[in-house]
Amino acid sequence: MSTTPRRITIEDVIAQTGLGPIQTRADVKAGLLPGRMRGRQYVCPPGEYQKWLDGDWTPRPQPQPVQMIQRKKAA
Repeated sequence: MSTTPRRITIEDVIAQTGLGPIQTRADVKAGLLPGRMRGRQYVCPPGEYQKWLDGDWTPRPQPQPVQMIQRKKAA
């Protein structure tokens, strides 16, 4: 018999962090908490969530800002 792992919900993360739903969703989008937001739906693999609970999970790297200003060279 195979057992499927239980689905991790955003409410599980809210309960563990003590944060409100808006802040928790923002932190998930920013990569500070496990899982991903796909629109309004939260998706998190059970292994990633367990690593986070165990303290082995590392936040996703944040993209570095890119400077888009181009300066003209002196003639």
